[in-house]
Amino acid sequence: MLTIGGHSFGMLHANSDVVFLYGSETGTAEDVAFKLSNDLSSTLGLTSVALNACDFPPQEVSTQRCIVFVVATTGMFLMIYFLL
Repeated sequence: MLTIGGHSFGMLHANSDVVFLYGSETGTAEDVAFKLSNDLSSTLGLTSVALNACDFPPQEVSTQRCIVFVVATTGMFLMIYFLL
């Protein structure tokens, strides 16, 4: 079990069927990850957890059954793309 900043990651999601890792500046991806996690649990009865990807130790990735990455952009990429 890995402990970082008082969080025991091995126990936090060791029994989760699905781990949602989100990356968000404005909160959109975080909202979607928590919504997906709640919907998955309530409709299919699967255990899941939503966590900030920055707080998830890379060493734990290989120990998970299923990880879903949820990310969102503010659209700044489009402005840069069209300026090139």
